[in-house]
Amino acid sequence: MSNILINLTQKGWALPVLGALMQGHAARIHPLAKALQTSPLSIKAAVDHLMVLRLVVENPGHGHPLRPEFMLTSFGEILAPKAKSVLRYGAERSVLPLMRKRWTLPIISVLDNARSFGELRRSLTPITDRALSLSLKGLTNTRLVRRKVLGHHLPPTSLYVPTPQLVEIRKPLGEFLNSH
Repeated sequence: MSNILINLTQKGWALPVLGALMQGHAARIHPLAKALQTSPLSIKAAVDHLMVLRLVVENPGHGHPLRPEFMLTSFGEILAPKAKSVLRYGAERSVLPLMRKRWTLPIISVLDNARSFGELRRSLTPITDRALSLSLKGLTNTRLVRRKVLGHHLPPTSLYVPTPQLVEIRKPLGEFLNSH
């Protein structure tokens, strides 16, 4: 599993900001916030995070010091179309708000077949039990993951099984990870 995905999804608006910058939206905080229909503080946090990851830089010579413009780095230009593709899949399947949550995409990336809670936790090392549980509940409620309880084990064991919809979302996500 790629650490770039875990790092990138720490801020819920990071992928949408990458996609918006790729599309040529005005590369300042307030126009990005208006285009993405969210608060400027959320966009500012996402842009700052993308700058730390070296996917976005301030556009030299453009903008005012208090209202800088931002642009994609060469690495950001590689990832931005893939991020847009992942977000398009989420929007088409009405799961975009879920995909903006921190651990959803990393879980989707490692859930290639039926896995137990413990296997998922070990695959996503820094994740907490609570974060994994809440993320799996969200994926189960949207029917992207099916929870299968194995009652013949003591104690009973749950397996999390990807559905065909999740497999479809994994395609552009795989392209995104392969572009890294």
